[in-house]
Amino acid sequence: MEMSFRAAGHHVAVHLAAVAVILLCACAGSVAAGARKAPAPPPAPPKEICSRTFVLTEVFNPRTLITPTGIQFSLTDLSPIIGYTIAYTDDDLFLGKGVTNSSVLVGKVTSVCYILNPIDSYCTSTVTFGSFGDLTSFGPFGDSTGNTFQNAIPGGTGIFSGAQGSMKVEVLSGGQLWAYTITLTKAPKCT
Repeated sequence: MEMSFRAAGHHVAVHLAAVAVILLCACAGSVAAGARKAPAPPPAPPKEICSRTFVLTEVFNPRTLITPTGIQFSLTDLSPIIGYTIAYTDDDLFLGKGVTNSSVLVGKVTSVCYILNPIDSYCTSTVTFGSFGDLTSFGPFGDSTGNTFQNAIPGGTGIFSGAQGSMKVEVLSGGQLWAYTITLTKAPKCT
């Protein structure tokens, strides 16, 4: 009987060893498979923002306007906030000039502006293209429909790292809609 117990114990031990080897191989195989599988590459930036010159349109969003506390004014009369600073945070930015139902949202714009008079401000603006980077511009901002002016782009981040150039602003609708023609001295680093 003792021999039969040892034989049965040996048989169980062989089965346990076989199961352990199978589990070890299965785990090693999945670890090796995981090690061989590289993560998916990040998405490429839109090709339109990968050239030296491209056009964008900003659409004003009144919910993101930050103004001095306690000063009453309307968007049609900015005279009460002359001499103050206001901010436009996260206005939508679309590819191309103008906006239609098929316009492609490409980023956001944040601007901080010192109000000089009801039409003229001095602004620092950053256009943000999500994880691809941003461009910053600054200069006078004459917000009157039909007005066109140019501001400097002194730098950027991400694919725009080290960027220099200019941003031509065309006021499509004062206080509401602006087209930006971005011209860089070098193309963004999209590849």
